[in-house]
Amino acid sequence: MLYEQKHRLYDDEEILNNIKHADQLKELLRHYNVKTVDELHTIIEKQTGDSKLLPVTRQIIASLGITSIEEWTKALEDKNLAALFSHESTPTQDMFVFAQTLIQKAKKRVIAHLSTLEEYNLTDLDETAVTILAGVKKDDRDVTIVVRPAYDGTVIIYYQSERDVLDFVDHELWVDTGKDVRRITFGHILKKTGIRRFPI
Repeated sequence: MLYEQKHRLYDDEEILNNIKHADQLKELLRHYNVKTVDELHTIIEKQTGDSKLLPVTRQIIASLGITSIEEWTKALEDKNLAALFSHESTPTQDMFVFAQTLIQKAKKRVIAHLSTLEEYNLTDLDETAVTILAGVKKDDRDVTIVVRPAYDGTVIIYYQSERDVLDFVDHELWVDTGKDVRRITFGHILKKTGIRRFPI
């Protein structure tokens, strides 16, 4: 009985606060043109890029540069990486075959693009890993290039070999978005991710 009549225990200040919060919530729902709080959460996540987990798709697997179930299983041993993905979907062998196709396509498009640029010399080109091109010269300097498909608009750096390459002074990260082939700079990463502070 007390629970059912609890509203009578509120003082005027609490009642006014509750009305104010209800009005603010109604205004937010109206502003975002949604009917429920769940819909509001979804809209806010999309706008802030703060969606909880990534789905396991062929494009995501390709953006990781992973080409087999064994590599996927090993990758998920990295708890930070595993925490990014929804565990409801499990990749199939077909997804990895398709991911390999995307990686090869991106690599061919990046190589073709680099060969049109005067400052790059690909005479001694060597693929030291699935996504790493060595033996590239840029303005007579050795440059190592990490290549990634970015057909879903993201790149996930997972392999230690890639991280090692990207730690060298002379390295570049190139992506094929499907629309264009482009170099990703550190400034681009800072702008897109909003990183302003990082440890040295």
